[in-house]
Amino acid sequence: ALGTDWFAAICAFSALRTLGASMLIANSLLLLPCVISEEYLGRVSSIEFALTMGMDSFTNWLAGKLQDDGLSKEQIAAVAIFLTIIWLSLWLIYHFCLGGAKRLDRAVLVTTIHTETAQDGLDDVEVFRDEPS
Repeated sequence: ALGTDWFAAICAFSALRTLGASMLIANSLLLLPCVISEEYLGRVSSIEFALTMGMDSFTNWLAGKLQDDGLSKEQIAAVAIFLTIIWLSLWLIYHFCLGGAKRLDRAVLVTTIHTETAQDGLDDVEVFRDEPS
């Protein structure tokens, strides 16, 4: 059986994993409005969320399937580490060699300012800032 030291380590690394996942979601939520036109933003955000949840479900299913097939927890962890290294390598190549999201020509930051007028209440005014360098 696992001792209290293992329980504390499991809790600590679960919290760390949750923070990492939250950072990725926040990063994509901040990046998407900069590169997607407003009319498609809701659809793209929902597809991104559905794919995130689908991949999370897939990895959980895969770990259960591998355990049912007789692999030890250490072997399953090694498979997960291997897949993580592959995805991290692909992302690093995309980000550093291909420019990542910075290479999108239409990535113009837009700020919406609410201005009040006497006749209609609130109007939205879009202010375009310089393109990211």
